[in-house]
Amino acid sequence: MKAIIIEDEILGIKSLSSLLERYCPQVEICGTAMDVENGSNLIREVQPELVFLDVQLSGGTGFEILKQLEELNFQVIFITAFSQYAIKAIKFNALDYLLKPIDVDELKIAVEKAEKQLAQKGENPQLKHLVQNQQESNDDPLITLPTAESLEFIRISEIVRCKAEGAYTLFFIQDGRQILVSKHIKVYESLLNEHSFYRPHQSHLINRQYLQRFIKGDGGYLLMNDGSSIPVSKHRRSDFLKWIAGDQLGKIRIVKDQ
Repeated sequence: MKAIIIEDEILGIKSLSSLLERYCPQVEICGTAMDVENGSNLIREVQPELVFLDVQLSGGTGFEILKQLEELNFQVIFITAFSQYAIKAIKFNALDYLLKPIDVDELKIAVEKAEKQLAQKGENPQLKHLVQNQQESNDDPLITLPTAESLEFIRISEIVRCKAEGAYTLFFIQDGRQILVSKHIKVYESLLNEHSFYRPHQSHLINRQYLQRFIKGDGGYLLMNDGSSIPVSKHRRSDFLKWIAGDQLGKIRIVKDQ
């Protein structure tokens, strides 16, 4: 694979290059850059298949490089020191990232995954949607849901609820579709909790937009606009009531079970 490294620390470039040479011989490093301008120019010049892209660069971010490019027809493995904002943006689009210091096993897995994905020619839709989310309002971003057969790009506002299916998560979409994703519901709880989602039970994650009624009783349960009933765990009931407090009390009916 023809690859480049865009990283603003010389030691970082040398360290990654050494790891790739030793553990990923299928990767050929064809150039390096240390800032946004040189990074975007290098991609246009080399036309790489794989880009190792540091999120934080001198005078900008790796995301800015992607915004400047006319075509996004390569795979990207992001490299970052811990940055919750950056990681959340990357996870929203089901893209790979490596935390510094880079773990060899994680590097090998990410490279092997990129190698497989390169068989799909044309633009990288995940990168395209990452850039789109960066340019648009973050109130209703697109989230990438990888299934066994495809990648589904869904607006956050279209997700009614999620249900845990073991290590998988089943998404219920506003138009009636159900999408099974091979990731634990905990992953999506952390991604969606800033978008009016709440996990009232270990097996369920709901979108407040589609919450219709809270039925009091032994623990209580929720009625959603799609007709589903969602249990509320006893130990989460108090926290749930705080979550729907304020202006939401006028919008969500709380009634006693008959």
